[in-house]
Order: sequence, then C-alpha cells, then structure tokens
Amino acid sequence: MNLDLPPTLFWHNAQLSDAQAILSLIHKGAQALHTISTMQLKDVQAILQSPRFSANESCLIFINQQPDPILLGFCWLLRLPQRPNQAEVWIQIHPHLDQFGLSPQVIEDPLYAWLFYSSRQHFSSSITDDSYDPALGCWLVGSSWQDDQTRCASFLKVGFYPLRFLLHMRRKLSGIQQDPLPVLPLPCTLLPFDSSFSQLVYQIYQEIFQDDWLFQASSFAAWQELWINKPNFLPDLSFTVWAENEVIGFLLTEEHSAENIRTAHINSLGIKPSWRNRGIAKYLLHFALHAFSASGFSYATLDADPDNPYNPVEFYQKAHFIPLRMKVYFGKLIEDQQA
Repeated sequence: MNLDLPPTLFWHNAQLSDAQAILSLIHKGAQALHTISTMQLKDVQAILQSPRFSANESCLIFINQQPDPILLGFCWLLRLPQRPNQAEVWIQIHPHLDQFGLSPQVIEDPLYAWLFYSSRQHFSSSITDDSYDPALGCWLVGSSWQDDQTRCASFLKVGFYPLRFLLHMRRKLSGIQQDPLPVLPLPCTLLPFDSSFSQLVYQIYQEIFQDDWLFQASSFAAWQELWINKPNFLPDLSFTVWAENEVIGFLLTEEHSAENIRTAHINSLGIKPSWRNRGIAKYLLHFALHAFSASGFSYATLDADPDNPYNPVEFYQKAHFIPLRMKVYFGKLIEDQQA
C-alpha cells in the first residue's frame, strides 16, 4: 500500500531497532497528558518479538531531520489468541506536531488508512481458523484514557465507538505494615505463585472469568503469553489460595514502575465462585499489599470494571484504592470502512 505523505516524511514497518523511538513517543504522549507512562524498553521489545505481532501489520511514520529522523506516529495490530474475529489496535501520534509545521491529520489519516488496509489482510487469513465465526463480523478493538481527548476524538472520527470502561485505581503503601491482616478462613492456605502452578491457575482463570466481557478463551500456551511470560510479571509477588488440594483463588502482579516510583500492578484477582463471600479475596488482596510494601513498592494499582455486577470498585475502595483515570475501550466493525 502506498501512503499519501508529504515529501519530508517516510514510513516503514516496525523493526526491533525502532523500539527506543517507539518508547520515546509513548512517553511524549503521556507527558502531554501530565501523566507518567510505565512502559519500558523491554516491554516494547517484548511486543515487537511477540507471536501476536506481525511487522507487516505495522506502520511507523518519520520526518527526515538531521542528525536523525524523528518518529511522528505509529500503528499496529496485535492478534488476540483464540479470537480470530478480533484484532487489537495500537496507535500513537506525536503530541506536538505543530513543532514540525504539521497538523495531526497529516499523520492520523495515513495511519488509519494503513490500519484498515492491514486489518483486511489480517482477517482474510483468519477465516481459515476453526474458531472463526462469520456471524460475529471482524472487529478492531482499541483503547484510550478518557482524558486523552485527542485520541478519543480520532477513534470516533473514523467510526469506532465506545464499548466499555475500566477504572484505573491506586493506593499508597506507606504505613500499610501497621494495618492488621484479615483472617484467612479455614481450610484455605496461601502459597506464593510457582511456575508449576501455571496450569492450575489457567484452568481456574477460565472458569472464573468466562462471563467477563474481556474474557478470551485461549489455549494454555496463549494464556501464558498474555499473563505469565511478560517481562514485567512478578512471580514472587503473585499468589495462590488452596483448599482441599485445589487452587481456589489467585492474584497475578506485574511491575508498572516509572521515574523511580515503584508500582506493583494487580493484573488479575479471582476467586472460584463456590468459595466466594468468605473473605478470601479480602485476605488475598491485603496479603499482597503487605508483600508489595515489604518489597519496596510505593504504590499498588489495578483496573476495575464499574459495570461488573460484583461491584469490584466498592471492594477496592474499602481497601483504600482511589479512582485515578478511566480507560475507554473502542470497537469498530471493519466492514464499516470502505477499501
């Protein structure tokens, strides 16, 4: 595909050598919103080397400047394991294009054109997947912080619409060691996460979250890729709860530190339905918070679904988490965009 770019601009598919430029642009975007990105170089490198990523489904736009070209925008698609009807969209635009005498449309329009072109190629190869369902259509799914009005507006402009919201929450860990731990009810036992538990945690994850809107039915290998094999996963600060020789609950943690502020992010917490309403989740959460603090972390963060019928926002507020920002998930049927 040929992109309609001014003569001072050029593009190419993403390469591993572009990781630092991509990271720098992500950080520029966060700084423009007066926030801090927790993305690190190893995280970008992991994406570019992930089986979910294909260089042919990516586009980076640069401006020719001395001594080195400057990245002004990028986009790519990420495959969703066991969901051939969907692809995750990443798109990032330089927040200060006026410094280069350019309007956002000069970068946005060719990036979205590339995304829609690439998505057609992507989904044309997905129809051979056994789990592909023609009745569902082919969806692009992207996300943005609600306060990033520029990105939200760009999604809406090209036909995406809001699907769901997640509330990003945080609590300080200072002084938590003085807080007493709740009681873990018998016959439950808490054990640190171990790689030998992965298959058991995977099985209970499928059971717990099968009705969740973000749930992705996936193979064990694909689940590991999404949750366990990430470079910032913290196995020593992830935990399992056992009863009657089976795993009945878990908490998975990854590091989201930035600018010397150490932050432990709770990526997933779940309790088997038959063991709920016994105080197990409360104990698991508070035990983890104590462990984070003892390991030198200053903050704990998590994302909670305000529309979840189990009301997790209230549960975490009782543990002194405070709402910070709302993340918006957008979706678009790819057939809506003309080739």
